[in-house]
Amino acid sequence: MIGPTLPQQAAFSSPLCGMNVKFSPFEAFRLAFPCAENFGIVGKGKLLILDVLPEGRVACAASFDEPNAVFDCAWSEVAPNLIMIALGDGNVKLIDTNLKAIVHGFKDHQGEVYSVDASHQTPNLYLSSGFDGMVKLWDVEARGLVNTFAGHVGCVYSALWHPNTKEVFGSCSADSTARIWDIRDPRREMISIKGHFGEILSMDFNKYKDLVATGSIDKSIKLWDLRNLAVPALTLNGHKYAVRRVKCSPHEENIILSGSYDMSVIVWDTAAEVQKLAVRHSQHTEFVLGIDFNLFNKRQIASTSWDGRVYVWNWDLPQPKV
Repeated sequence: MIGPTLPQQAAFSSPLCGMNVKFSPFEAFRLAFPCAENFGIVGKGKLLILDVLPEGRVACAASFDEPNAVFDCAWSEVAPNLIMIALGDGNVKLIDTNLKAIVHGFKDHQGEVYSVDASHQTPNLYLSSGFDGMVKLWDVEARGLVNTFAGHVGCVYSALWHPNTKEVFGSCSADSTARIWDIRDPRREMISIKGHFGEILSMDFNKYKDLVATGSIDKSIKLWDLRNLAVPALTLNGHKYAVRRVKCSPHEENIILSGSYDMSVIVWDTAAEVQKLAVRHSQHTEFVLGIDFNLFNKRQIASTSWDGRVYVWNWDLPQPKV
């Protein structure tokens, strides 16, 4: 899906630490930027809605203040003005960016909520995961909790929907496992993936193949064929420290994006015969916590870091500077 032409580079700087960054699924120029004081350990947080302007500037279209860190966000799949946020006080909140108001709040986690994700195929359903080791399934139309998925032993850094199968989602945890679940059976996971030497901080599904990518504190990214989990289908080494975020391209089955505590963003080409590390970008000056692909522009990506900077650029060009 190729949309309107956008600036090839743009940059934004905030005094708060970047926690993640998400392109809008409706507007090619718009991003959501959850951020927090003091690395999210203590203090306030914000959700900023950022617009990339034609001349390459980034403007703040809306700002939502929270008394606690904002760790993650998830755009609604049915309304461009709705977005869910994950908070450090155990809450998740649905915000209307037009009304600049909270539509509804949900609370069942005990501790920080690290991730939220909206279902692409059942858009009233959202997932959240957190420090308490639980994954929660929420129905925003019914305004309540549908189910809790317990199984991980340790905080769950991410829970996200499968791109093609509406009942299936994945989760990854400090217990060094990634797990695949079916919402119709919350009693236990369908699949447990073990293979990293340490916590798994991030995972993503490949929408074109039966593959899952995982990133770990062991500095590696592993690709898993869900039909044969005996060994990884591929291991990608190139980061010097923990891999905090990994994303599979929505446009190309062989392109993977990763962000690391080594302050770099790497684009990988798994189809390359020799050098699978395609490009390394190293403009950030702190841990990289957020990365994303623009759904409308094939090679445009965004990244953010504890340095408070948001970069938007075409990944085959140099990373911009603030």
